[in-house]
Amino acid sequence: MSALAHLLKTSPAAQTLADSIVVHPEIAQEPRATRAVLAQALNILLFADLMDRVPTARAYVADCQAAGRKLVFDHGALRTVALEGMGRFPPGRPPSPACCCRLATG
Repeated sequence: MSALAHLLKTSPAAQTLADSIVVHPEIAQEPRATRAVLAQALNILLFADLMDRVPTARAYVADCQAAGRKLVFDHGALRTVALEGMGRFPPGRPPSPACCCRLATG
């Protein structure tokens, strides 16, 4: 079992969603929980949570699945992590219900 599959097994929704997302083969097959694997797992888990809360996200994914297209995470928002001491990056803030974020692969 890959590290990514192992990390996602806590969430059936994320496991199902992972089949609809483009994941680099090295990350998908990596047996160790590297930074890239952890970042990809977090992206998928957060996106699964977003789909639970945002009907348009669910609809978009359903449209992609119906058309046979996979999702590609091409951007991440570092400020979503409320953590001090990150150099020049400002700390994050609690998410807003009106916020829509695109997520990145590792």
